Amino acid sequence: MDILIKSFNRPYYLDRCLFSIEKHAKNSFERIVVLDDGTPQQYLDKIQEKYPQVEIIKSDLYDKKSSNLTESYNGEIPIDFWVKSAEKLSNYFLLIEDDFWFTEDLDLVVLEKETIKDNLVFLKLFWLGNSKLTSSNIIESRTLYNIIKPKLFTSNPFLYKKIFKTYGFRFNDLMKFLGLYTTERNLAYYHIYSVAGSIFKKDYFVSLWKKNNGKVNEGLQIQNALEYLKSNSNSKIAHSKKEYFQTGFSTAATLTHKKYEGINLDIFEVNKFLNEAWFNNKFDVALSLPKDILETEIEQILNNADKTGNLTSEWKKWHFNFKNQYIKLGCKTE
Repeated sequence: MDILIKSFNRPYYLDRCLFSIEKHAKNSFERIVVLDDGTPQQYLDKIQEKYPQVEIIKSDLYDKKSSNLTESYNGEIPIDFWVKSAEKLSNYFLLIEDDFWFTEDLDLVVLEKETIKDNLVFLKLFWLGNSKLTSSNIIESRTLYNIIKPKLFTSNPFLYKKIFKTYGFRFNDLMKFLGLYTTERNLAYYHIYSVAGSIFKKDYFVSLWKKNNGKVNEGLQIQNALEYLKSNSNSKIAHSKKEYFQTGFSTAATLTHKKYEGINLDIFEVNKFLNEAWFNNKFDVALSLPKDILETEIEQILNNADKTGNLTSEWKKWHFNFKNQYIKLGCKTE
């Protein structure tokens, strides 16, 4: 089984991700493929030197993005690059992002054999401790995972879109008023879909990105998942019996969907200073594993880089709000 990692301008997180793979996956994988979308070359060189077995593939947007790591970054997403790269992987592959890391040992060879035998198309390994993002409707139990039957309010892609993903003219408010839309019902659709932290059967993953128009639209991906499962009724969904990953809340690659009122943070500036500290061996990213990067360590790096203290102050406010955004949904960020 191959491991696919999406990466952009946070080599310090990518380093701890790869470190955790070496520690917990223990060579039970075929390939590790990093799809990079703009991390400066000197940082990729250091990653490659430390992890020579890793294959780093650059997107067509790489040169444009790596030369403009500022707030003027235009946010183009290399979806076709992700899909075409996935099509060249093993039939089942593990998808994670650079700010993910293993927290438990996992033998991917054993897991792959089981997923093939059970005809799984999606095996969820990560849900941030939020019971709403995993299913208790178990139809079969295996050693490492449970095969589940998702309890969805509707399996009809058209009705799903109308009830859960139509926002104009206060339509979403009407759905709530009528008792059709609830947060819990909406989150249940993440039993069949995840951005990362999951094993995908290749054709299931590729199908999720149909009609994407160059934009990441989770609602559309869930619609596509419903279409696939309707057309492939023998396909099965499973969730692991325990979580195998954690993700970081210390920074973000961009502030898309992560901007908060009254906070003026340049996340590219934050990542610039953290990248430099990591590159110069002044930032031990594995020190706090299996927890996230220590707040005190980031504060120290930012304070040394910006003597005014403004950057640190804005980052602390942003960090609190970013975590709180997930805590309100029932997720655990520690």
